[in-house]
Amino acid sequence: MTLWQLTGAAILLAVIIAAMRDSGCRTTPYILAAGGTLFLVAMLSRLATPLGTLASLLGESPLSSYASVLLRGLGIVWVTKIGGEICRDLGAESVAGRLELCGRAELLLLTLPYVTELVKLAVRLVEEGL
Repeated sequence: MTLWQLTGAAILLAVIIAAMRDSGCRTTPYILAAGGTLFLVAMLSRLATPLGTLASLLGESPLSSYASVLLRGLGIVWVTKIGGEICRDLGAESVAGRLELCGRAELLLLTLPYVTELVKLAVRLVEEGL
């Protein structure tokens, strides 16, 4: 699907959801979550090839370990954001908040070796008087 098709489908889904809410339909949050998930799947299928190409290009560079952390961090952010939004669509605000907290903790754990390395470099530079 192109972005224009996704936009049209999103507007159509929003109109349907608004009509369902007005009629008091109890399945509205589930349809909203399902629609959001379908949009996600459609977009991820479009992004698979470019992200694979980017990962292979960065894998060949001298900065491949940093690029790997960057791409994994980007994936963590996307997954937790999308998961949180689906939880919010279903009315589970507290679950969404905890999921996003877990995502932040995962990012911290992912970057901790690099932060440690950076602190050691700063200490070494201060000790050498630079």
